[in-house]
Amino acid sequence: MGSGEVGCDRVARVGLSVASAHAGNTMGLANIENVMTRLKEIQHWGSLSVEKVAEGVNVAFRNAQELYDEAEILFQHGRFARAASLAVLSIEEVGKVFLLPLLLTTTNQKDLRLIWKGYRNHKHKNNHVHLQITKAAQQPITRHSIPPLASSDRWSDGMEDLKQIGFYTDCTYTKDWGIPSDAIKKAGAAQVMKIASNSLTKYHGLDSFGSFPFLQIWSKHARGIMDMNEDQKHAAFIAVFDEAEKASLIEPGSREAMEAFLK
Repeated sequence: MGSGEVGCDRVARVGLSVASAHAGNTMGLANIENVMTRLKEIQHWGSLSVEKVAEGVNVAFRNAQELYDEAEILFQHGRFARAASLAVLSIEEVGKVFLLPLLLTTTNQKDLRLIWKGYRNHKHKNNHVHLQITKAAQQPITRHSIPPLASSDRWSDGMEDLKQIGFYTDCTYTKDWGIPSDAIKKAGAAQVMKIASNSLTKYHGLDSFGSFPFLQIWSKHARGIMDMNEDQKHAAFIAVFDEAEKASLIEPGSREAMEAFLK
């Protein structure tokens, strides 16, 4: 096991140790700042093995499900604003599933740092919501049906704003005070919950992203994908899905669906 992989485990251990040490006590500001500094210091920014990427994908799915389950509890008790915010957090966790496999495609430190920045950036993790919106509208999913970057940024900003509105009060431009429970009602929360639920639904072989055999195939064909042109990227994706389908790792027809998506 490499030192980088040990670093990932240390984050969890340090967090648990801090929580245990201060259980039942009031944590002072100085201690909070110390914890935040230590967490930043031990965050991993390098490469990971296939095993560790698989572990990360499955941990992200598990946390996303837990966040959604808690959002449902709040929704059932009429706490719609907070339910919506937790649903957005769940969506963000699912977004990590799209980012983590990229760690297996490069050893370039600049690229690795860029991937980790996306992993820890809320907006980047919300981009996959376009697939859910397209799917909810029952439109065929192709790369042309996903909004361009400017629109993607708008949606990501909107999701981030929605999350903040569900947690905090604020003063509007009309000098009126807004409270989350007045801003997000049942219908709005239900829409966000639906997107979060769809995000957790396994589609296009996404559940296989957390399996070691699939990620081995991905690592073999997608190595260097960040430096490929569009045609090369498409060929790499087709090769991944072709081999994975032949190995019965994904549903029959997944390769064909990927080809349709890339047209």
